[in-house]
Amino acid sequence: RGDVPTATSWVAEEAFTPEQLVTTVGNVGPMGTKTPVHTLPLSFRLLGIAYTEDLSKKSSRNYKELEKEVRMMLHQVLSAYDTFLQANILGFTNGSVLVQAQAVFQGEAPSSSHLIRTLVAEAGWGQDAFSWWLEPRSISSNGFSLENLDPEKLAISFTVLGGMEPVEKLVGEVMLSLSALYPVRNVTVGQLRNINGDLEMAGDIYLDTTIHTNITAVLQALTALATCSVDLSTLSVQGSRLQLQVYPLSFLVTNRRFSKELLDPLAAEHQELRRALGNVVAKALRDNGSFLQVLIRGFLSGSLLCHGDVVFQPPAPSSLEVLEALVLAVGPDKALADSDFQVDPYSISVGEDALEPPPAPGFPEYGVAIMVVCGLIIITIPIILLVCLRARRFGWSDVAVLWDRRDPEAGTQTLEMENRGYWATPDEAAEETHECWQRESMAC
Repeated sequence: RGDVPTATSWVAEEAFTPEQLVTTVGNVGPMGTKTPVHTLPLSFRLLGIAYTEDLSKKSSRNYKELEKEVRMMLHQVLSAYDTFLQANILGFTNGSVLVQAQAVFQGEAPSSSHLIRTLVAEAGWGQDAFSWWLEPRSISSNGFSLENLDPEKLAISFTVLGGMEPVEKLVGEVMLSLSALYPVRNVTVGQLRNINGDLEMAGDIYLDTTIHTNITAVLQALTALATCSVDLSTLSVQGSRLQLQVYPLSFLVTNRRFSKELLDPLAAEHQELRRALGNVVAKALRDNGSFLQVLIRGFLSGSLLCHGDVVFQPPAPSSLEVLEALVLAVGPDKALADSDFQVDPYSISVGEDALEPPPAPGFPEYGVAIMVVCGLIIITIPIILLVCLRARRFGWSDVAVLWDRRDPEAGTQTLEMENRGYWATPDEAAEETHECWQRESMAC
């Protein structure tokens, strides 16, 4: 914060008393009041250094050098607190070297137990930088020491899908999951809220520890809550969350029918089907070491379309690898992971990956060839016949051509032969015919 001198400047300059700090660096709040300054007493023993009479005199060189070193150590350790201002060394006494000091905070100060855990966690720091080091079991503040620390309090929150598990079972599962890491004093539930059929739970965990809890280890231990329908993507401890890889999942169940009851997350049919399908998909993916859980979030119409998420920890497989594992789990009878749920493998979608549907059955290529040949034959035969007929017709016309012809002047029909020696009218032809008949009769 720009308006508060940094802790480094306090180490270099002369230390202020708490009363001086109130008038020197107290911030003015929005209501005209100054931010309070809190002081926590500290006592601890230094090992690796012998007590001398010079350490009882604040004006001595040895006192000032050790005072500077101890203040530097406290500054390095306590600067993790945003509200830390400075450390005051009150004196050294015999007993190896017993240190009496103060830790000064502006605004909210940590509890004495929390302060002791912070010093214990960094107790070896002084040995690396100086010839002495801090003895952890000698640290005390306001009557607290490692023998009687208050339990460490951790805020926890998560969401239970469908609110299917009783609160007592969830609390018991949290205690059981963490008991392998730390002694669990208690788990309290401070808030329960229903959100669209899911149960949001928030509370506190109390652990008996001598150093600060490893939040990463706590989160990892709580992954066991997946068996209680806890959405691990919502799990939070002290504001920290698991590092997860979540892939959207959808698939079509072909031997189940959609019903309106499946739209209600609180309906028994919805919860039972959600749990059953989640177990089946988990069975298909459990061989992957980073797999955590399957979350079936809902159902849609269209036979029965299921959608949800699959959750992995790093290093997580790719969405394509997850898709391949699910498709291979579909048997010849379309049963998923040897269950009684039949799934269309081409409907499975993981992230943006899905199987390409097979090509639609079409007419075989040899059939197309046959059809083309038949078409050509059908077109060619009439052409050949027409050519043949025309050739035959022209051959007959070389012998005789007979056609109907009309005289436009006489309006009479005549026959025209190839040998056109003469033209005769009808009367002349009749007379000539009569003469020929007479000659033939006389000859007889």
